[in-house]
Amino acid sequence: MNDLIIFLLFYILIVFSVVGYGNFFVYFLKDHSTTNCFGIQSLIGVSFLTILSYSTNIFFAHEYLHNTIILILE
Repeated sequence: MNDLIIFLLFYILIVFSVVGYGNFFVYFLKDHSTTNCFGIQSLIGVSFLTILSYSTNIFFAHEYLHNTIILILE
């Protein structure tokens, strides 16, 4: 039962983190037409995290600590 609770908490953390990164870049790009559109914010967040993953994979191994830092920053 504890594993299920931990899994759900991390799932919620990941969803909020992806939307948060998308929200940050929509605000950074000053695109106010997509301010309330969570779908587009999520796609922008996933796109940013994919580019970040590809670029940091060259320099760092993607371990538990690296992924946790990326998810907690936003």
